[in-house]
Amino acid sequence: MDTDGDGHVDQEEYRTYRTGPSPPKDNNQITFAEDNASIAVELDSPTMSRTMSSGRESFELTMLEKKTFTIDFEFDSLSLTLKSDETKQVLSGVTGSIKSGRVTAIMGPSGAGKTTFLSTLSGKAYYGITEGNVKINGSIAQISDYKQVVGFVPQEDTMHRTMTVKENLDFYAQLRLPSSYTAEQRDQLVNETIHVLGIWDVHDIQVGDAETRGISGGQRKRVNIGMELVADPTVLFLDEPTSGLDSTSSFEVLEALKKVAGLGINIIVVLHQPQFRIFKMFDEVLLLGRSGRAARQCTSGRPWRRVCAGRGWAL
Repeated sequence: MDTDGDGHVDQEEYRTYRTGPSPPKDNNQITFAEDNASIAVELDSPTMSRTMSSGRESFELTMLEKKTFTIDFEFDSLSLTLKSDETKQVLSGVTGSIKSGRVTAIMGPSGAGKTTFLSTLSGKAYYGITEGNVKINGSIAQISDYKQVVGFVPQEDTMHRTMTVKENLDFYAQLRLPSSYTAEQRDQLVNETIHVLGIWDVHDIQVGDAETRGISGGQRKRVNIGMELVADPTVLFLDEPTSGLDSTSSFEVLEALKKVAGLGINIIVVLHQPQFRIFKMFDEVLLLGRSGRAARQCTSGRPWRRVCAGRGWAL
């Protein structure tokens, strides 16, 4: 998406972006090819290549396209003071940046303000007074200006337990998508979302509850993510998406998020004590100290120890 000389997003172009789906572009097409063990995702661009696990059939993405409009965050001295007690600051001086097309993990000990940071950045910290600067695509702005392209996945499961996986996603797609989407386009988007999240095998199974057998806990988490993904977000905030899951289910959830990030979506996730193999899946890690009074940011993956050590602190 084009910006003017000052880095501001062209609002007319932004509105056009949200009016509905555009036809797939020949040079920006994602295709899935089955090899019995994995699904290879290739964009007709040498810079884009992903391998996605699971799935039993070949399919082509026509609705979940590579994003043409993305959102990057920069925040400087971001702080939050409680309205109920203005002497208590629960987030203090957090500075950093979060880029689109990446999975950024917010980590720290209990009481470090991880969820508070997520709520503040996403504009949901109504209980506090926010200080500091937040830039969106290089310009100071309010996240509320982009609420139509922002998704938030809470820690608790919020789907209807008596409905099937696909019925849940279809219900939310009808609620959240612009009216310009046809019924066929919504159905295609829901099907593609189910495939990308690796839950096609259970798409027609009732979610279930304590009394009715249904899908697994890890699959429910991915349904939660899908309920926001069908709204076609550009930014996706997630609060403890692996809470209560075993290591295998947690890995599957993060694997799904990596696939989603490959579409250019900015993924920001709060996690507590992830396994090392999950930690290595993050593109960036933002570490908060106790009471939200310190923050460190480094690149995850192979060189993470060297990068972090180079910033004056050891892990």
